[in-house]
Amino acid sequence: VEFMAVAVVSVIVALNIRRCPTRPTVLVGVMLLVLGNFASAFATDEATLLLARLICGLGKGLVVAIVFGLVAGSARPTRAFATLNIVYALFATFFYLTVPYAIQWNGAAGAFTAMGGVAVAGAMFMPLFPTERLERSQMSGLRLTAIPRFGLLAFAGLVIVWTGHNVIWTFIERLGVNVGLDVSDVGQGLSIAALLT
Repeated sequence: VEFMAVAVVSVIVALNIRRCPTRPTVLVGVMLLVLGNFASAFATDEATLLLARLICGLGKGLVVAIVFGLVAGSARPTRAFATLNIVYALFATFFYLTVPYAIQWNGAAGAFTAMGGVAVAGAMFMPLFPTERLERSQMSGLRLTAIPRFGLLAFAGLVIVWTGHNVIWTFIERLGVNVGLDVSDVGQGLSIAALLT
């Protein structure tokens, strides 16, 4: 449900990129991420957790779509995407080393609290977020009919790859525990993987 919400919101924002001012859209997204993660930490049943993760997905979709749109509209998009991925990998390396302690402290609620804390930390950087839309770019919004066939094939390939990736990713901690690793070992493995990636 969370990943579906990310996908749907990302496509809607991409189709209407000119109507989505950067900073206000990202601010709403970050607020939804904070709300959804802390609500997940306090969820007492599956329905509440499902709703909380849906809220997170909506927020993540807003943030990801605007950030990727800004990167795509930059003067050197390939370099900008590479820089974005490097920063993401470095952060993931640190996060995977620390979140197992949150899990040991309070189980799943600890992990969700840690993710909520990360969203709060991200919100503190909002004053530095760009206010300009893609004025220097020729991007006026995505038209699905304008995507060439190889682009549609690339989209299909990404959907297949990420679906396969996330199906396994969902169970990565359970797989690790099943072979005798504890949560901190799994976190260290994920951290090394993020750094190597």
